Amino acid sequence: MSGDASRLAVLKRAEALAGAQSWAAAIALCDEALASDGESAAAWNLKGFCLRALGRKEESLSAFKRARLHLPVYAPIRYNLGTALRENGDLKGALAEFEEALKLDPADLQARLSRAVVKLDLGDEAGARADFDGCLRRDPALLDGPALDAAEAFASEGRWTEALFVARKVLERAAKSARAWSIAGRALAGLDKAQEAERSLDEALLLAPEDAPALSARAALRLRRKDETGALRDLEAMLKVLPAGPERDALLKEARILRGETP
Repeated sequence: MSGDASRLAVLKRAEALAGAQSWAAAIALCDEALASDGESAAAWNLKGFCLRALGRKEESLSAFKRARLHLPVYAPIRYNLGTALRENGDLKGALAEFEEALKLDPADLQARLSRAVVKLDLGDEAGARADFDGCLRRDPALLDGPALDAAEAFASEGRWTEALFVARKVLERAAKSARAWSIAGRALAGLDKAQEAERSLDEALLLAPEDAPALSARAALRLRRKDETGALRDLEAMLKVLPAGPERDALLKEARILRGETP
């Protein structure tokens, strides 16, 4: 087998391992390929992807930069580098990479959606809105996928304004999205807009009665306004869907207190 064919075979095995989430083993094979050809953009790109999956953000960024060095005209590499730059806090660098990815492949909706999120990070709400609208017009499937994943990420970081912005953009086109209503409600609660938050959570729970994050957020709002009966109903509904574990144990203790039982 020639050197090129052998290297390609190694990379195919690495891709299969990455597909099975065997990240460390895939990285080892990428390194094997790179030992024979240090300029293999495919090997650097795959190695960066695996490093990112392992949370090794700085190493991932370095690998994607090496991939770009050897193949700057490949849109997925520019997209991956943009994602790594954003995760490492370089928002302007990330925006530049997403712009390049879109020049190379204007139909790449994932790059356009990522550019919208970075624009929102940078305070360009009008630009973010235009990108979101463009994405959702082209592919409504983004409504319950990457767009709401971005909103969930904002919410998990306590970035309530951004989470609310994305959730509302989705709701403009998908008014029956329980997940969007849930994220909007939690964001509004984080912004201390209790009445609006509870209305949004009510909508979420009408559509998805077992949505644990919505139930938890609504229970907290009800406790805040001294509606212990309503809060208890939400906690009991959560107990039906949460698996055994510390979170469920803590919830059970709280429910017993609300019932007036001895803990």
